Amino acid sequence: MDTTIETKRPQPTPVKTDSLKKGWYTIHIPKTKDDVRDVFVSPNFRPYQIKRGVDVDVPPEVVDALNSAVQTNFIPQDDPLNPGRRINVPQDVLAYPFQIKRYPTT
Repeated sequence: MDTTIETKRPQPTPVKTDSLKKGWYTIHIPKTKDDVRDVFVSPNFRPYQIKRGVDVDVPPEVVDALNSAVQTNFIPQDDPLNPGRRINVPQDVLAYPFQIKRYPTT
């Protein structure tokens, strides 16, 4: 007897902009010339797909995940110890810069 268990992969939850739920934020992730794709985050194994260029309502864990998503850029600068040489200085920046438009109501 062959027993097969089918598992379903969780689909991203499109973030709705209908009404602000209690404790949720309204955020805006702008479109850039380099990236116009939706932003995917999965805090606590719950997937969210956030559309760029529009205001969306998200729970606090999504805001925390976006704040934790950083990337390191290297900025060339003059070396203070060796004049005439350039060095790359690491700088951490948000991978998905966003703006909080509305904070949760209490």
